[in-house]
Amino acid sequence: MLALVTIEEGVGCVFVQINCDDYNDCTVDSCDYSVGCVYTQYDCDDYNVCTTDTCGSEGCIHTPYVCDDYDECTEDTCDHVSGCAYTPKDCNDDDACTDDSCEKNSGCQYEKVICSDYDACTNDACNPAAGCTFTQICCDDGDSCTHDYCDIVEGCYHHDVECDDCNECTIDSCNPATGCEYDYVDCTDDDLCTQEGCDPTLGCVSTPVLCIADDACSTAACDPEVGCSAGTVSCCDGDACTVDGCDPNTGCYHTPVDCNDYNPCTDDYCSADSGCWYEPNNELDACEEGWCDSWYGWITWPKDCSDYNACTTDYCDPSAEDVCQHQAICCDDGNPCTTDSCDPYWGCTNLWDVYCENEDSCHWGYCDPEQGGCVQWDLNEYCTSYDEYYAPCLTSGCDPLGAGCWSVWEACEDYNACTYDYCEVGIGCVHTPITFNEDKCNECYIETCDPETGVQYTYRNCDDGDVCTYDYCDNNWGCVNYAYSCDDWSVCTIDSCDPVLGCTYEYIPCEDDDACTYDYCNYWYGCTHDPIWCDDWNPCTVDSCDPASGCVHTPAICEDYNECTTDRCCPINGCINTQVDCDDWDACTDDYCYADWGCIYYPVVCDDGNVCTVDRCDPNNGCVYVESECICDDHNTCTTEYCDPLEGCVFINLNCDDDNPNTSDWCDNVAGCIHEEFIYVPPEEGY
Repeated sequence: MLALVTIEEGVGCVFVQINCDDYNDCTVDSCDYSVGCVYTQYDCDDYNVCTTDTCGSEGCIHTPYVCDDYDECTEDTCDHVSGCAYTPKDCNDDDACTDDSCEKNSGCQYEKVICSDYDACTNDACNPAAGCTFTQICCDDGDSCTHDYCDIVEGCYHHDVECDDCNECTIDSCNPATGCEYDYVDCTDDDLCTQEGCDPTLGCVSTPVLCIADDACSTAACDPEVGCSAGTVSCCDGDACTVDGCDPNTGCYHTPVDCNDYNPCTDDYCSADSGCWYEPNNELDACEEGWCDSWYGWITWPKDCSDYNACTTDYCDPSAEDVCQHQAICCDDGNPCTTDSCDPYWGCTNLWDVYCENEDSCHWGYCDPEQGGCVQWDLNEYCTSYDEYYAPCLTSGCDPLGAGCWSVWEACEDYNACTYDYCEVGIGCVHTPITFNEDKCNECYIETCDPETGVQYTYRNCDDGDVCTYDYCDNNWGCVNYAYSCDDWSVCTIDSCDPVLGCTYEYIPCEDDDACTYDYCNYWYGCTHDPIWCDDWNPCTVDSCDPASGCVHTPAICEDYNECTTDRCCPINGCINTQVDCDDWDACTDDYCYADWGCIYYPVVCDDGNVCTVDRCDPNNGCVYVESECICDDHNTCTTEYCDPLEGCVFINLNCDDDNPNTSDWCDNVAGCIHEEFIYVPPEEGY
């Protein structure tokens, strides 16, 4: 310790201690006995790289260092040993219904996932826990008169049930509660000259009553009110379609000329004037195509009206001038945020590409289907959202006519070129003397200081000229060039990045060159090839699919090679082989049908084994056995006749003997017995 030495009279040497206090809190004041007062600069280093250490009027000042990299995608912190750290933010909101990403300027972004499996037969929704769900829809309309099914493109179809049972003897209708109903047709015509019946193919059939006269060569007529009545025979009907004649036993006959050419492709006719003639038939309607086979008849199939345009519903209308009709489908999905259009190959497309123009720089336009289209998001609150957090250092606002959001950071300029002037959040302006050293904590700045111009901070340019990298500067490591992710989370695109153009998305082609599949790309599962629906709901066609041309509807062959059936196809029941009715309404024939030949008619044999009856056949009543008194009459009065059932006619000569010797008895075939007296003539004299 140093002392000021003085000599006082009467006392001697006096040693007064020297005061080395320089009144500077930034020095440690001491006294060295050899040199005197020593003022050592106080070491304010707190060994914390997260503070700027200075000394002021109140002693050491440890100003916290602001680790802000101006990136909303990082959490900025400072470690007292390693310094600033910028940890990427975790933007995962644990919601499977959002695509989570981060934008440098705005922070975490959550874009709603669009759940569409491009299948009109499912309800598409999103579950925050499980993601997209696709629930099968129910197309049952509760109507028994419709076939209900679902098409993956168009959705529910309700196809009318075809109740036609191809039976002309029923009235067909449909009850929505119970389905098809069939009521029998009443064929009664109140005509005594007809026998009524119903044929499944022809409908009501009235067969004329055959009136037979008792006389072999007489005719009979029929009156609708009274029935059969007799008339005079005329065997000439003046009809070139019959061979006319009269048989003494059976009367007139008119044998129909057989005009059948056994060709189902012709309609066979007979003209009373000219006889048989044949006209080619055409059973096709405007909505059928086909050809006629001389053995099988008409083979038909529905007319193909497909225009191979996915934007139309194709059908055939036989009443229209142009039977093939192509009705445009409606692609409006009811979403004002999509552009709806139709591609002739793919069908309906609904692109979410509506652009909503910003009202001004303080409003951001976007499209919201729930609000009816374009809406404006007011940015004023967003632009000033950081003012309170950074108070009192930040003043913000929004300029609707300028660049939008603006913010002004408190300059804190003290006009001292060699101080670091800044505003500390929560504190205000801080003016720190600028120091430069090689162990600086921020590698992103090149720092210089000029006595006149002050500190110069040159920020490192980390742009590597590659748009596929996210370029920024890390305070500890310097420039960082982080590869940008172009993943759009869709398996339908090949995602890549071009150093010049940026992210590119190339759609995966799903066309399998198979006309039997509907090809598209599912957002989650990739290329999907769903079989197309070729069922035309017509049991009269065999439905198949050709990979080259698409649906094929081949006419069903209903031929059972049985001449005892009529073969045809009904659109509701399919093949129908109706038994041929061989009844010719003639009691004088036995009617049979053979699969190889068809109807065969054998004449009924009306022999009752009794030679004493006249056996004949009545077409209405069958065999008739008439006992006639005249059957054995030989028109000879000289015989007595009778009929023996086994022997037949027996003729007994009449005995004309009158037991009178004076008569000559004999019989005349006409007059009968003659008894002629003998006349006695005496001999002449002389004899």
